[in-house]
Parts: sequence; structure tokens; C-alpha cells
Amino acid sequence: EYCGRINQAKEDQYKPMDELMTSSPTLETVRYTSADYLTTEGQMRTLPASTTQYKSEKYIEPSNSPFDSGVAYDDKDSQPDGVPTRITSPPVNVTVAKGGTVQMSCSAEGNPSPGITLTKSENTYSPDITRLNPKTSENMSGNGVVQTMTNVNEDNEGWYTCQACNYYGCDRARAYLRLLDLCAQPENQCPPPKRCEADPYTSTTKCVCPQFCAMDEMFNYLPSGGLCNNYCETQPNTCFMNRQACAKDISDIRALYYEPCQRDIQDPVFLKNDPEVIRKETTDDSEVFEFECPVDEDVHITEIQWYRDDEREPFAVGTTSGRVSVSVDSIAKFYCVPIKCSQQSMDFRHLVANVKVVPAPTTAPTPTSTITPTPDNIETPQAPRSTCAVFGDPHFLTYDKSTYDYNGRCDNVLAMDCEKASWFVYGRMRACGENKEGSCLETVTLIVTGDIVELQRGWLVNVDGQKVVPKNRPNEEITITGRSSEFVLKFDGATLMMYVVVGTTQDANGNELEERVVLYWDGYVSLTIQTPMSTRTCGMCGNNDGKASNDMRTRRKGMTTDPFVFGESWKIGRRCEVGVPAESVGEVCGERYSSVRRECEDIFSSGKLAQCGVDKEPYVAGCVYDECKGQFVPDLPPKCVVAKAYATVCEKGSWERVDDLPVFWDVEGWEGEVGCPTEGERFQPTLDTGCPQPTLEEEMRGNFEWRI
Repeated sequence: EYCGRINQAKEDQYKPMDELMTSSPTLETVRYTSADYLTTEGQMRTLPASTTQYKSEKYIEPSNSPFDSGVAYDDKDSQPDGVPTRITSPPVNVTVAKGGTVQMSCSAEGNPSPGITLTKSENTYSPDITRLNPKTSENMSGNGVVQTMTNVNEDNEGWYTCQACNYYGCDRARAYLRLLDLCAQPENQCPPPKRCEADPYTSTTKCVCPQFCAMDEMFNYLPSGGLCNNYCETQPNTCFMNRQACAKDISDIRALYYEPCQRDIQDPVFLKNDPEVIRKETTDDSEVFEFECPVDEDVHITEIQWYRDDEREPFAVGTTSGRVSVSVDSIAKFYCVPIKCSQQSMDFRHLVANVKVVPAPTTAPTPTSTITPTPDNIETPQAPRSTCAVFGDPHFLTYDKSTYDYNGRCDNVLAMDCEKASWFVYGRMRACGENKEGSCLETVTLIVTGDIVELQRGWLVNVDGQKVVPKNRPNEEITITGRSSEFVLKFDGATLMMYVVVGTTQDANGNELEERVVLYWDGYVSLTIQTPMSTRTCGMCGNNDGKASNDMRTRRKGMTTDPFVFGESWKIGRRCEVGVPAESVGEVCGERYSSVRRECEDIFSSGKLAQCGVDKEPYVAGCVYDECKGQFVPDLPPKCVVAKAYATVCEKGSWERVDDLPVFWDVEGWEGEVGCPTEGERFQPTLDTGCPQPTLEEEMRGNFEWRI
């Protein structure tokens, strides 16, 4: 029988395919194994994949046939008996999350070594085993196949068949691949408009906000200048409004009208001193009162809040009808607060200022350079931060150390989280100097998930229309609590520091680190911004990726080498003056360049400033430019304004990308060494550049009249 099968195979290799297909014998040696294997939940481990596959429809060419290899068998020859294929390691049922990666494997043995396929069951076919090589060997041999599937979806779900065959028989085993859609599970549903996002590698989900629109469209103001929403906020457009509302889990956001919130709305007018009792009903345990909050119908009211006794949170937020029902079981006092929309008091009901005293910092002996954690670092370790500086008239030093000048006249995005759009730093630049030919920072605004704090000249802080006066509380921490963030401020007599925690991360040892956005404001024209080193940013401070060459990416994702084109692309207001390209230092200084350059170099190479290891050249160049242009007030010389910006970076600390700890330099008293006004001498001139501010006594009495 064996010899007959060999002879038949010799004849068959020269027959046409259609004749072979009609005469293929029925497989007899087929064993189906059970599919009831344990299911492996979640993600399969990833291994290097290798596949051995036999395709039975392909002919064995005569040159590859054992019958043409010079080996002849006759009745006297003998070889080991053939052994039908047996699957030794069948595939198992698996469950994989949608979008994940999975491996299915199968191995078999026989004599001769079997060929193996692992395919979906509907694509598995029976080969003609008489076309296979019958030659056996001295020992049994095995073979295996590993099938790796990535980005698994609905098309991959179903039964898979492992089929192993040699000349003497086939064996089969089946397994089922089940697709698990994590986001379809009831416990993973997200409240609209958020959508579920699954991580197939960890089998976890999170709720994320949709894009609503492209990133560059978020800052395109409506022709009217913006819209006013029902939270008394002026937003550029509905895209920005919806994105911020989703981030803050606000589901009832809506535009009241497509114009900025009005400035000229008068205070709500009460027609009566107390809420009027409209109706009273008696129940078994308590009495139900219905109150009305009467207000002048001509006043634009967005909503009415109801409070009980001294509770800080409203127990009810009504519509402008002003009526509310409440069950009362004891003596209680109720009062209503009509809310108006005003750009001077946006969202004011959500913000409260708390003050606590902290000890004044002690100054360590002057080191050449030192790496010392501050007390804050010891209590709460902080993640490394990148530093961007905007100073003088104005000069920009990006996170990645590229420098340029931009003579802007508008509100610009200085820096923002370009991954999640969770925080923004805006800078208002306006013409400055006696001839108004220069450009300087006037205010700085930090927005974190919708909470807004503005730093103004003279170190004044504007919190949605409410003024905070840090200069009255030197070396005290002032905490501004918003709906979703806390802003911490501290004024040291010369610099106003503000930080907000925007996230957490871990170091190499698994210790938790706070990710902070930190601003240092000199109260006049210079700002230092520190943001988490791991966050990719966009705006005029660059993208924070460690490469200076690609910092000038415009708002529409294009690249430019022109600072003016770059700066104009990051404007967020349409109703502002067009900027003017900055002059070169040669045009500004003329023949004075060499002498002014020596004067500035002397400042940065003297005393404690000389010991600071921060790169001095960007500040020397800024000093030369500003000293030649002479734009600032007489009591605040340009060279000293720039030197103060440099001293701030030195004493407040900075990180390098290879270090986990910041480097600090003690530069206290640098002014006297270089002939600049001291901290005390700068205080009043800086204060005079902003709005008049109350003394501590006037602030405590609450009778100071603000003049805007």
C-alpha cells in the first residue's frame, strides 16, 4: 500500500489541477479537540512572532520533490514508519480589549514534520495530503505557529482553527477570540458630552472631552468680540466655551447672547428688603415656604441663588423668575443673591480668598552655585520645570533657550498646555515709553480649567473683578480658591510669585511629585514662567521639547523664522493695534552700541550676578537694546529692569533636563554692587505704574474707592 501511494504521488505531480481536485481523497485521520479551554481575560503578553504556514494549493515543483532528489527506494530499502500529525499545544480561548494586541499559538508533531496553519475557521480548508512529502526521519519532529493580531476589532472576533498535516494525517483544534469593548460596559459610561476612551494595554477607561473644534479655532473671537454665557463669562466663541465647560464638568453651559458680557449693567435692584413669602403650606413634619426674590425687570439677571443662614454654598439656584420652595423644620434665615453678567465680576461667586501667614525665608550664605531643596520642595516634592522669560521691551527667552524680540500691541498666548488645553498664560502687550515706540507687558493672566487670575502692574491681583492687594501682606501666602483650582500667591517685597498645581507625576523611585505652573511677576514689565518639563506647550514660549530649532511654530502649526510673523499668529484679540516689527539692535543703538554693550557686560560680570550660572548673553543683549531705546520710567532704568529679570531666574531656581533638582543662586543685594535702585527704592515707582491701591488699614475698613 505504501509503494502504491508513492507511485500514485509520482503520477499526480504532473496532472492538471482540476483533475487533482476532483480526485482528492477524503481525509480520514482527523481529530477535533475540545474548545472548552479557560479564557484568558484582558491583554495577552506580547512575544516575538514567527509563522510557519503550509499552503496546500501550491504544487511541489519537481526540483523540490524528494522523488527527484536522487534518492531511490525499492523493496529492499527501508525507512521509519510514518506517524500522523498530533497537535501538542492547541490554541486557547482568549478575550482581548478592543484596540489591543493578542497572540494565538499552536504546535504539533509528527513524522515527517507537519505543516501548520492558524486561521479563522471559515478560511480553513482541507489540503490534499497525498501531495505532501512522505519521507520520514529517524525521530519525531515538531513545528509551531504564532499568530499576532494588533489593533483588534470586530472583524477579528470568532473561531480560529489550528490545522497541522503531514502525508499520514491531519489534526485540528479550535479556539475562540472574544472581543471586549471596555467602553460598552455600563460601569464605564461617561456623562455627555464626554466620551469613553479605552486603554487596551491596561484594560482601563477614562472619560475625555471631545475636541469640539481644531485647536487654532479656539482663539478666533466672534465678530462681536465674544459671547456672554450663563456663568457670566465672556468667551471667544462657543468652541472655547464648550471645551472649558466639559473640562469643568459643567453640563448646563449656554450662550446668553453673542456679545461680551456688558460692563454698564447696574447692580440688581431689590423692590423689597427681604424675600417675600408668597405661599405657606403645613405638612406633618415641617412647613414649606415659597419665596420670591423681587428684582427690577429691566436689570439683566442671569440667575438667582438662594442661601440659608451662614452657609457658603447656595442650596438652590433658580431662574430669573426668582421663586423657590423650601421645606423648613426650624427657625432659619433665607436670602437671595441675583447674579448679573459683568466683565468686571465674571464668575465671582465661585472664588474666595484665604490668607495665612508663613515665616519669612532665611537666606543661606552666598555660594558659587548650589543645589538645595527649598522648604516647599521638602514638604511637597515638585516635578522638574522648564523656564521661559519675557522681559524688557519685550525680549523672549523660550523654554528651549531660543531668543527673539517681538514688538506686540495685543493680547497674546505666552504659553499653554498644548496636549490637554488645561491651562493658559496670556500676556497683554501695549505701547510703552514716552514716545510710545516700545512694547511692554502690561498684565498677565493665568487660566486653569476656567478659573481666571490676572496679575496687574504694581503687583495688584484681579480675581474676576475682585481686587487682592499682596503688597499689604508681604511674605504671607494668599490662597485663591476657584471652582477647580487653587492659586497660591506670595509677595516678597520685589517679586510676586503665583503657582497652581496642574497635576501629579512620579519620579524614578515611584515618589509622587507635584506638577506646577509658576509665575514670577516683577510688577512692571518682566515675567518668568515655569511649567512642567514633561508638558508639551505652544505659544510664544515655544513647545518645550528640548529643541530650540522648532520653537517658532505658529498657531496654525506652520514653522517660521520671522519673530514678527510668529508673534502675530499667537494674538487672541482682534480689536487691537497691529504690531510693529522690532528694530535691530544696530538700528536702535547706532554708534552707542559698543559703549552700551560694555556698560551692560559690567553689570552682569560684577558681584553676585557674576556668580550666577544662568546664561547671561540673552539678558546682556536685552540690556543693550533697552538701554539704547530708553523706554522706561526714570526711576526704573532699563538696564536695571533687565538685571532684575536675570536675578529672579537666578534666585528662584531653574532645572536642567538632566537634573531632578533645581539650582539656586543667592543674589541678594546685587543692586548695590552694580548701581541699580534697591528693592526699597524700586517699590514706590513700581507701585505707581499701576492703579492706586489701598493701604492695609483702608483695605480692612473696606471703604477704599477703586478707580479703574
